Amino acid sequence: METLINESIKVWAVFDSGISPVAMNWRNRQIKFDKVILKTDLMKGKTKITHLVCTNNNASYELEYNHQNYLWTLKKIMPKG
Repeated sequence: METLINESIKVWAVFDSGISPVAMNWRNRQIKFDKVILKTDLMKGKTKITHLVCTNNNASYELEYNHQNYLWTLKKIMPKG
C-alpha cells in the first residue's frame, strides 16, 4: 500500500550527467537510495519538473525536483513486499 506524503525534503544528489539522488532527509531520518528506477521530465508552464523513483531494500520513493526554485518534494512511499 503506497503512502502519499507530498512534503518538502532535503536531498543529497549528484548533478553530473542528469540528476542522481543519493539520499534524503525526511522527518529527521536519513534514507539512502540504491538506485534510480524511473526518471521523467515535464513542464508546468515555464518550469521544468523532474519526477524520480528511487529505491532501496525497504521501499521505493517518488521524488519531485523543481528546476526553477531547486526544491525537492517527497511525493509518496511505496513499501516493498
